[in-house]
Amino acid sequence: MEGRAKSKYWWVEDLVDSEAKAMGTYLALLYLLRWYGMISLRSKLSGVTIMGSEMAKSWHALYFAGRGTDARQALEAGTTFIDRLFDHEDVLSYNERNRVLSEIETEFYDKFTKAFKKYLRLDRIPEELKEKAREVLLNVRVQLYGGSVLTPSGTIEIDGDALRNNIKTYQGLEEKDVDKLVLCLTSSGLAVQHHYHYYLFPAPCLSDEVLGLLAKPLEKPPIEVKPLIPPPPKPERFDVKPSREILEGIVASVLKDLGFDVSTNVRKMSRGGGFIEVDVWAQKMVAGMRFSIYVSCRNWDKALDRPFIDEEVGRTLNLVEWPQLKVIVAKELTEPARETAKADGFITIELGKKAEVENAREIYELIYRALNELFTSIAPPRLREIASRIAEVRESLKKVEEELTSLLTK
Repeated sequence: MEGRAKSKYWWVEDLVDSEAKAMGTYLALLYLLRWYGMISLRSKLSGVTIMGSEMAKSWHALYFAGRGTDARQALEAGTTFIDRLFDHEDVLSYNERNRVLSEIETEFYDKFTKAFKKYLRLDRIPEELKEKAREVLLNVRVQLYGGSVLTPSGTIEIDGDALRNNIKTYQGLEEKDVDKLVLCLTSSGLAVQHHYHYYLFPAPCLSDEVLGLLAKPLEKPPIEVKPLIPPPPKPERFDVKPSREILEGIVASVLKDLGFDVSTNVRKMSRGGGFIEVDVWAQKMVAGMRFSIYVSCRNWDKALDRPFIDEEVGRTLNLVEWPQLKVIVAKELTEPARETAKADGFITIELGKKAEVENAREIYELIYRALNELFTSIAPPRLREIASRIAEVRESLKKVEEELTSLLTK
């Protein structure tokens, strides 16, 4: 029986097999990303030296105060992670190091998120401020406050003045209340103050899982809301022969019908100064930010294997403008390719057949359903709450209408 495909970063796996070790590993990863993110090195760094710095120790104290055994495990894991990073990877160049750290964050994202859920100190946020804190994190996630996105998974750094000014503007708070809210974010571990003027928001802290911990519990079970989504249109354009690049054309048509501005075979600037050609690039404004989608279309007879996924990962990481969603559309993927794509944050749509002129309409509807269901499932929790309230209001209005009709007919 064929075993599970070996992880690209197999040397990390035993460092994330418990919440304490995963947290220590991730804090070391963040520390390298932030403090050495723009520094190329001549020699390897020492885990003991790095994790013994005052800043690294303060980060550990934030999450592990009063948890002696867990703190020791976390510190040992972080120290070992740094030593192994320089032993197993060629990461003296900051560009290569940042790429590897970003890939590790993506591959073990679920374990890091689970660790944060255990070690966050949400009890330090008063109940009356939890909803405000959640709104701030949502605004940070969609970059309403600006800042720099440090990794594809969504770790964000924001200048302290910009953070406070934007909270004051968008949340309508007084200066003292803004300071109190920012203090809640840092004392709980949802944000890390790594310098007086800068705040780091780790990607797991901006996840739906963690944001859900701050949501106000519903007093009664929510009403089931059927999404008001139209069925896939049956465009007349597929009654005629599509363009030469048939799969790109179908994907572009789907995204246009979903409300996106779309370009095909577009050249996007790379971090190295050149250009990277993207099969389909779509974008639209969502909640005040530009939401971008990268789509790689491979209309091949054979299944895509893992080397192709690795190549796509490198291409997306080298883009100056990182997309919020990465999609691969193909006839099929091998199991190793499927696992790697998932670990690296790609959405895969497997068609089961090659796109041809004769089945263009069928392929269109398959891709439309896949993307439409995806966008529905990742709708922000607040939108779901609003939808639930709307449904509740509709039910109330229906009852009022029935009562009025009954009175008028008596």
